[in-house]
Amino acid sequence: MQAPIAEGNLVSVIIRTKDRPRLLGEAVASVAAQTHQPVEAIVVNDGGVDVGSVVGAFGGRLDCRLVNLRPGRGRSAAANAGVAAARGAWVGFLDDDDLLLPDAVATLLDATGGGGGVPYGRVDAYFHPEGEPPRLFRVFSRPFDPDALLFENFIPVNACLIPADVLRDIGGMDERLECFEDWDLFLRLSDRLPFRHVDRQVAEYRIFDQAFITGRGGQERQHQGRVAIFSKHAHRYTAEALSRMQYAVKTAAAVTDVVTVELESRLRQREAELAAAANDLAQLSGRLATAEGALRAIESSLGWRFYQRLRRMLGRR
Repeated sequence: MQAPIAEGNLVSVIIRTKDRPRLLGEAVASVAAQTHQPVEAIVVNDGGVDVGSVVGAFGGRLDCRLVNLRPGRGRSAAANAGVAAARGAWVGFLDDDDLLLPDAVATLLDATGGGGGVPYGRVDAYFHPEGEPPRLFRVFSRPFDPDALLFENFIPVNACLIPADVLRDIGGMDERLECFEDWDLFLRLSDRLPFRHVDRQVAEYRIFDQAFITGRGGQERQHQGRVAIFSKHAHRYTAEALSRMQYAVKTAAAVTDVVTVELESRLRQREAELAAAANDLAQLSGRLATAEGALRAIESSLGWRFYQRLRRMLGRR
């Protein structure tokens, strides 16, 4: 992968897109809003509808360049095309339906402490059901654990910055993979660089279509993707690594159990409080009904009618 000359502290953000021009505009705007400067956006259109006008709209606000792939070549190839065009010393990735927070790049660069590595921050994932407010789905913010990374990828691709020279040196993303190309990339990067976690939100992962997660081939695609990753990196799964992985999973499960027990205890407490409140409300309702009955009895009594007549007579004077 040929490397252009990197420019100082320039950060290149590569945005892969296909057939989502409105969302693309929002993603590019989030790059333009970065507090760190200079920053450039490389939009890679992977065989989708024309987005020249979307990119052109940022001409005065951001160095934004467009790379068109015709026909489309897939996510990994699109990422690599962006890397080939990038001029920055650091490279970040952003899908067209996601957003960077304004201080994302600055936060990640600060996290390196000048020592390099792969800085990554917190990413909040939201479902965006049509016609409904967004709902928080998951928070990604876990300190780096190489054994846990063997088990699953816990770093969204939009969470980090990668030194461009190392990214090119290891060959970029594997274009043979249909999914989980970022997981594969992080496994290979972990052989070369330390990962530096900062527990501060840097991006928003937005989910508009749940098909990849919940159905229409999503589960099978993920299964095949995991098989491809495990097959490619089988040499990493030594007996020692598997033992550490099991320990990490058991520890995480134990923590989950503790949290679940605590939440269930709180739920039972709230249910008891609600039941007590409902009982109090029922008693108050009964007392109110009794009082209303007594009032009606008073109002219908002979003495009350005489009192009302007397008041009317006195009121005429």
